[in-house]
Amino acid sequence: MAEKEPQVLLVVQREDRTHPSAIAWAPDGTTFAISGHTGIEIYDFPTGDMRLRLATENFVGRVAFDPLGTLVCGAVGASVYGWSLESGRRLDFTLGQSAGQVTAIATAERPDGARILLHSGSDGNVFLRDLFGSRDVLRFAAFSEPVSAVAIAADGERWAAGNPRPDSQNLVVYRATSDHGAYMSIPGGTQSICFSPDGRTIAVGTPSGSVSVLDVTNGRTLISLEGPVDGVTSLAFTPDGRHLVARSRGIHVWSCSTWRLATALFDQHARGLWRQPAASMHPSREILVTTGLDGRLVVFDLNLPNRPVAVTGDLSIRYATKKVALVGDSGVGKSTLGSRLVYDEFILHESTHGQRFWILDALAAEDQDDTTVEVVLWDFAGQPEYRLVHSLFLDGLDCALLLFDASNQEDPLRGVEFWVRKLRRTDDSMPPAVLVGARADRGTPNLTYGELQRFCTEHGISHGYVSTSAKTREGIEELKRLTASALAASEPRVTVTSQHFLEVKIAVLRIKEAVEREGSGKPILTVDELITLVNTDEAATRDAAVFVSALRALRNHGYVELVSDSRGRDFVVLLPDLLVGLASSIVLEARRNPRGLGALREADLLEGRYSFPELDGLSADERRLMLDAVILLFLGRKACLRESLGADALLVFPALINQSRPESRSVPVEEFATYRVTGDVANVFPALVVLLGYTNAFRRSNQWRDHAEYEVGPGEICGFRRSSHADGLVELVIYQSAGSPDSVRMLFQGLFEDFLRRRNVHVLRYPLARCGQCSFAQERSTVVRRVLEGRTFVICEECGSRIQLTTPVELSGHTADDASMVDQEQLTARIRISYQAALVKIKALARDNGLAAPTCFISYAWGLADDARWVEQLAVDLSDAGVSVLLDVWDNSAAGASISRFISEIATADRIIVIGTPGYREKHETRDEAGTMVAAEGDLIGVRMTGGETSKKTVHPVLLRGLPSESFPPLLQGRVHIDFRDPSRYFGKMLDLVTSVYGISRREPAVLAARNIIESGTPV
Repeated sequence: MAEKEPQVLLVVQREDRTHPSAIAWAPDGTTFAISGHTGIEIYDFPTGDMRLRLATENFVGRVAFDPLGTLVCGAVGASVYGWSLESGRRLDFTLGQSAGQVTAIATAERPDGARILLHSGSDGNVFLRDLFGSRDVLRFAAFSEPVSAVAIAADGERWAAGNPRPDSQNLVVYRATSDHGAYMSIPGGTQSICFSPDGRTIAVGTPSGSVSVLDVTNGRTLISLEGPVDGVTSLAFTPDGRHLVARSRGIHVWSCSTWRLATALFDQHARGLWRQPAASMHPSREILVTTGLDGRLVVFDLNLPNRPVAVTGDLSIRYATKKVALVGDSGVGKSTLGSRLVYDEFILHESTHGQRFWILDALAAEDQDDTTVEVVLWDFAGQPEYRLVHSLFLDGLDCALLLFDASNQEDPLRGVEFWVRKLRRTDDSMPPAVLVGARADRGTPNLTYGELQRFCTEHGISHGYVSTSAKTREGIEELKRLTASALAASEPRVTVTSQHFLEVKIAVLRIKEAVEREGSGKPILTVDELITLVNTDEAATRDAAVFVSALRALRNHGYVELVSDSRGRDFVVLLPDLLVGLASSIVLEARRNPRGLGALREADLLEGRYSFPELDGLSADERRLMLDAVILLFLGRKACLRESLGADALLVFPALINQSRPESRSVPVEEFATYRVTGDVANVFPALVVLLGYTNAFRRSNQWRDHAEYEVGPGEICGFRRSSHADGLVELVIYQSAGSPDSVRMLFQGLFEDFLRRRNVHVLRYPLARCGQCSFAQERSTVVRRVLEGRTFVICEECGSRIQLTTPVELSGHTADDASMVDQEQLTARIRISYQAALVKIKALARDNGLAAPTCFISYAWGLADDARWVEQLAVDLSDAGVSVLLDVWDNSAAGASISRFISEIATADRIIVIGTPGYREKHETRDEAGTMVAAEGDLIGVRMTGGETSKKTVHPVLLRGLPSESFPPLLQGRVHIDFRDPSRYFGKMLDLVTSVYGISRREPAVLAARNIIESGTPV
């Protein structure tokens, strides 16, 4: 018999044609609910009649039923509300609250009958509570960025959350009984999540269009699936667990027994033209409800086959990619050995700058289930100055080849020991590895073969030692054999793709090899140029959407990189090594800062005043494109921060700062806690410097070698220092100025610890040990050492008394819901980082359009402390955007300065920003000293407002407090203003102000991209 085709059971054409934001089935399958601009609507199945409309004044972003179907839950702004399905009335209390926008919700019933609600926020937190039991809320600090999706296993015993960052640990799975989550990295980021019915596997959909399926118990990736041509916005297993369904631009269904594609729908109903189509699987049948065109709702009977079949004309292909790294000190022969392994040629190389990337065909294989296994060889530079960059890329290894120079007679293994520490994972395990003695033709090591093998055993180098010579080929075949054996020990990350994807991949890699090996063609192409090249080269013409989706998959595997310019055009970097090399060159240049600042002027960088070999031969547009991409990389990974210094914007790399302690620092400080951090610690210190400096509560006031200090108010200092730093370990000490309030210390410590919780590290907090007899604080290092030795006491260094030591506290990912101020500051820091990344797009657009940096005068209510503090931060943020700001406290604060001359500069300023508050309006109309100044400014502003429309457009009203009628002078009332009254929307409004000051349309692709960066919280 012929297999049945999927069938449309029901189409609901809603009167309101806006697109629903989410959709969910009731537990009994007789109704489904949608959320959106009109509130929540509940429809009957199978008739499609609307049963209930729960109207709200505000947008409802997410919807879910409680496990018994008595409540429907909806996310409105930063809150989760519940409505009774019996009465249709909203409960008089909130079910959940977040410091930022609620981004996802899910519900489940535990074996003990507890009905639980899980919800997440744009602040990176996840909250768990019993819907009908205790009102206690557990808060889990899951990520540093907004959470994009959450899911709960059917039995409520596990839950998961993810974020869309493509280059980090973006998925976490918690057991219900544990405070600690297991973090994993999903290539391409996380956009949607679902558990299998038995709770043993979890599927993750990515913004780039792929799906990863993982074993929940050990985090191992079972399979990766390609085929969707856009982000996977919804995922669900069928109730019997036999199939997995993904919603993107179409609907894809895979068999869970073979992972071959069973069904793909792209008809008029399945093709979702909105960028966020929603879908939900029926609780007991293979029926899918989804959103379609014009806001309609479509119910499909998927009619899935009982046996696995492949979709006609779209044969599924299985392949896997394994990653091998060549690591070792500079000059040990890594690149020369790599050329021998890849090309079987002896090629002498200069020292590697950054890294190289090769396809190692000699170790390609095909396993028993027809999976083609490709091997990618990465050659990392060995010089210490590149280690900051390596920390951004050295992960997900299947095998490490640890090289040393066999002819080195002094200390041949010293560099190997560093790389062993670098490669060791947080659970103290090592990836499969081989110890390789290189350059055997030049000499032999002063260690015996037995001693080298013993070294391997002691350091976890799983596949022992081999001696090699790239020149004579000695040991090359044995090295290949050992590498193949090491690769066999690691589970392949299998990807199931379509024939179309495979054809695009082969064609692109052929063009890439021609550029890399033969020097023919350009290393950077627009997507359209690459499509034309491939379609010219091949017989078939491929759909652009399929092509772009295939390129995203190639980027996830490291073959290419995708970047966009200020005009919104997409480019393909065929040699991603160029970006890594450029990042390395920029770090080297920052390290050479003559004042030890670890910084570069952003303008010098973007205007080509530095000479970088990676940019040789590129056009001016391509050079700017590459520089913008690397700056985004650094800002997004928190490896650097943008800091204004007068009219200059500096890119500061905290990890490179080696200034001496400033002589002006004289405030006495008191240490109050030590943190011992292990795991992936390479960027912990710089990330903390960046994040704490981007909060509203703390302003970075001083930084020198291994120290960072922040000011809250006059004389109120909080700071931290890196007391020791080894590979895989860092000790951090936090302190405050003597006499600072406890509230300041608690806020700083809360932020510091929560930022640490969100990184993939293990953290122990050692409290201060103070003598009960003489109050003398004991030496920090002594306390830590005694605890590590298992001692329970320490002898006071001052009076000799015995002091009992407390057990160090392990920081978990869960805290009580009593830290709203900490949450808000964390959210501010994360969005500020996104804002800094968004400015890369805006400044590039201004540069490419030839727009000069405007001069901007800020008029505000002089003499009001709260206004002055807010305005100064606004001025800093405008300066970061390249605007030249005229501000009284910057340009007219010196004794004897002429106020009248300063105010007269309004006449020459390109733009004027008026900060509207009731205090400003009052001072405008009064004649005290400050009021006279505001009134004088107002007179000059009035000249522009009585001129033509062009003159009027140079004045930008900003509403900070109050109503427009009570905050602006009469001439500005009725003009379009930018509303800054809601602090949670500050950075979106800053983007509006910056584009207005530059005269840039908000419809420009770069502005839309910048807004997406701020709203999504994902800089790269």
